[in-house]
Amino acid sequence: MSKLMVRDTSKTYSEMAMKGYSLKLLSEEIGVTNQYLSTVLRGRRNPSPGLANKIAKSLGLEINDIFFSS
Repeated sequence: MSKLMVRDTSKTYSEMAMKGYSLKLLSEEIGVTNQYLSTVLRGRRNPSPGLANKIAKSLGLEINDIFFSS
């Protein structure tokens, strides 16, 4: 089974800022803790496909814009 990994942490955080999201606000919107979201975005945890989809949709992006399968 492949794992989803963040393509570019800096770009993802930039996208969040451009959309007006802090880590706390985005984590609240998608229903996870800000600590968990941070570990996902830094590549230390692999999100489920459902969570990856929530992150991408909240930022107005496609999953493949943020994540890749390893």
